Amino acid sequence: MRRYAVIGLGQFGTNLAVNLHRLGAQVLAIDSNQMLVDEVKDEIDSALTLDATNEGALAASGVGDMDSAIVAVGENLASSVLITALLVKMQVPKVVARASSELHEGILRSIGAHRVVNPEKEYAATIANEIDNPTRRSAVRLSTGHRVVEIQAGESLWGKTLQQLDFRRRFFLNVVAIRRVESVLGRNGESKQREVLNDLPAGDDEIRRGDMLVVLGSDKNLLRFEDENY
Repeated sequence: MRRYAVIGLGQFGTNLAVNLHRLGAQVLAIDSNQMLVDEVKDEIDSALTLDATNEGALAASGVGDMDSAIVAVGENLASSVLITALLVKMQVPKVVARASSELHEGILRSIGAHRVVNPEKEYAATIANEIDNPTRRSAVRLSTGHRVVEIQAGESLWGKTLQQLDFRRRFFLNVVAIRRVESVLGRNGESKQREVLNDLPAGDDEIRRGDMLVVLGSDKNLLRFEDENY
């Protein structure tokens, strides 16, 4: 199970923590405001009240053991930068930070944030899907409760056909399309990149490095597939 720390429980941070939990992840939420912590603690795995700019307190929270940490503090630039720097120093595998401006984004990237998001441009639920698995590019929820996602093909899939992988039997998933970028020669002999979509993949279609698979299935089976193949 993936483990995430969400630091800063404003509207964005709270929505993000809840969405990650709904995706089946283990979530630790952190904020210095006890009221905000109390509001979310029953909707996720655990929540702590502490000053995340205090290096000792942050380290003691267990955030260093998480797979990813998301700094959802946006308005207080100084706190956002300091917390991000501390997480990078603690060598958290992936540090995602919220930015409120282009300047803020540039500073966060310069101190080592692996990804910077701007919630003014993106919905928290969409960001949750992408943070939960960086190989996902998009996701659509169907009325049946199933989800259609684009997942980048992992190395374990390269060179194998859909029939060999047997997605339906092994993972209870359906591959509904394969999208890839191919090199083609232009009129002047120059090499160009062209996107090709196979929207009716057959059993003998082979998966290649760089392919994006459009996959249909339940959250549980999608997460199991990703855990086993990345």
